Amino acid sequence: MIHTFALLLPVVGYVGPGPGLTMLTALIGLLATLAIALGAIAIWPIRMLLRKLRNGRNQTTVADQASH
Repeated sequence: MIHTFALLLPVVGYVGPGPGLTMLTALIGLLATLAIALGAIAIWPIRMLLRKLRNGRNQTTVADQASH
């Protein structure tokens, strides 16, 4: 069994820049997607608060205009 390992030659492999750039692009796309998703989740309560404030102000102005 020892002589079998002695006959093995080292395997030399070369991977060009193509697969590396493809993997890097996919990783950047994944990170961008996660950042956008987390940003949307973080901003959601602020948007709802602004919408409630805006709708509340519009309802009072409509009621005030109807009374005049």
